[in-house]
Amino acid sequence: MSRTKKTVTNRRDLKAQEKMFKRNKDELISFLEKNLENTEKKLAKLQNDYDILKNEHEYLEVKLDAATEKFANAATLIKENLDLIMNGQIVSEENNDIAKKLVLDLNEIKNKPFDELDKA
Repeated sequence: MSRTKKTVTNRRDLKAQEKMFKRNKDELISFLEKNLENTEKKLAKLQNDYDILKNEHEYLEVKLDAATEKFANAATLIKENLDLIMNGQIVSEENNDIAKKLVLDLNEIKNKPFDELDKA
């Protein structure tokens, strides 16, 4: 084979390799771009889900704090009134009946599971 034919063949092979390299490079770029887009979509969805759960958690914390305070206040009032009634500071037959009923109710509540308290 003459030197000219070899050079021409080498140039053709080189150009074919360059075309193949460019095509592979373009395919890789396209694949990576699609992969990046999918990852960004997943990230946006996860961020949205996180924000929703965070807001829901904050709402439930506020609601729990309010309920805790409400029940703490109710327990304090019941205790104070029951102490007054039981110590005879407020004396009447009606109050004695109320005091006995409250003691019974408190014993009943004490033995109930927490989930059933609102149903009483």
